Amino acid sequence: MTLTRPKHRKLNLLIVISGLILLVVSLGNVFIYNKIVNLQHLLSNQEEKIQELRLANVETKDQLYKLLDTGNLAQFSQKEGLVKIRKPEYLEINDSISFYNTNN
Repeated sequence: MTLTRPKHRKLNLLIVISGLILLVVSLGNVFIYNKIVNLQHLLSNQEEKIQELRLANVETKDQLYKLLDTGNLAQFSQKEGLVKIRKPEYLEINDSISFYNTNN
């Protein structure tokens, strides 16, 4: 007597295909999760660097404002022997100069 089991072969094939799909989806999820965690670490590192740069920017601005303070400028001018001129005389150019070409 010969027994055939066509239903079992289809069922086994369906189970194997479902298992492979489940395996591929699981590995894909692990891969995506790993990438997300790496990006989160990279983002947190970049945020720390941005915070450090902001702090350095504030310190640089503070130094600049200290250098440009009027009290410091007065001390610097006294130290270097500079004199404040009340009525400075500027270089003036005569407005009657003509730029026309007279060689016709």
